Amino acid sequence: MGEIDKIKNFRQQLAIVETIEEIKLIGNATEAYQNLMIKQKVAKESIDEIGEFDIEVKEKEAEWLNEFYPHGGDEKYKLSKVPNKNLRNMPVSKKESAMVRNLKKAKKDKPEIVNKIKEEIKKSGKPLNAKTLNNEIKKNEKEENIKEQKRKIESGEISLPEGIFDIIVIDPPWPYGRKYDPETSRSANPYPEMSIEEISNIKLTPDEDCILWLWTTHKFIWDAKNIMDLWGFEYKAILIWDKEKMGMGAWLRMQCEFCLLGIKGKPLWNVKNLRDIINKPRTEHSSKPDEFYKMIDDNFISRNKFKADYFGRKERKGWKIKNGKVNLK
Repeated sequence: MGEIDKIKNFRQQLAIVETIEEIKLIGNATEAYQNLMIKQKVAKESIDEIGEFDIEVKEKEAEWLNEFYPHGGDEKYKLSKVPNKNLRNMPVSKKESAMVRNLKKAKKDKPEIVNKIKEEIKKSGKPLNAKTLNNEIKKNEKEENIKEQKRKIESGEISLPEGIFDIIVIDPPWPYGRKYDPETSRSANPYPEMSIEEISNIKLTPDEDCILWLWTTHKFIWDAKNIMDLWGFEYKAILIWDKEKMGMGAWLRMQCEFCLLGIKGKPLWNVKNLRDIINKPRTEHSSKPDEFYKMIDDNFISRNKFKADYFGRKERKGWKIKNGKVNLK
């Protein structure tokens, strides 16, 4: 059976199905057929044709879910033809439900954009299908959101109170028990050391959507995570700074510092290629590499005039240095 006849047959079946199980069966058969075509290196035009039908199947699935599992909360789903009582028993995964509903909504709200994205996929090396289309729609939405944020920032529509920040870097003076002497002691911190309790009580001034970068070392890495929790940030990852030169250490000679990444709310994050390591020789004690700040400036949009650099060592354009005295009040 040729592709045209196969699609015609699929569409005839789709027109008469009523249950989600039948819809999913047709969807699985469609996906399997397209995968086979890709392996057999069938012409992309034919692959995309079956992909168009895959999108139709997912739209049908969205219609079924919207009828029997309308949005409204776990205990607010109104059911008539299915015995399920809540979202946990929905006959598809939450991920699949979100995908098919998003496709259906995008087609209804932004048909021109959806059609444009379809044409772009057809011209690319990617196969057109529901998953690919949904990914590109989400990517387009995020890009448009970023453009709108930039427009508002540049026009001055977005303004925050002085001292509120949506990007915060903090390098606390951890309590190593060493006094600072700029003439003789490179290893001590230029700021007066603070106890763990004092660091925990630092009054950050984050926006409701905020990204936090918290610097620490081997000795205090668990304390740093606990302090991040106390400040109300959700831990996400650790950035490693490889200083490319062996340092001190009783058990292991230390060569790296660590920067914990945390978020509050839903900050704008559209970065997909940042690695979790920076390789750069150290300079003066406690001074973080310029590459770190450049990474933030190049990849993250701040809605405020300044980004915050708590205990920063160096004046930087677009950054406001805040010290312990200011933020312990």
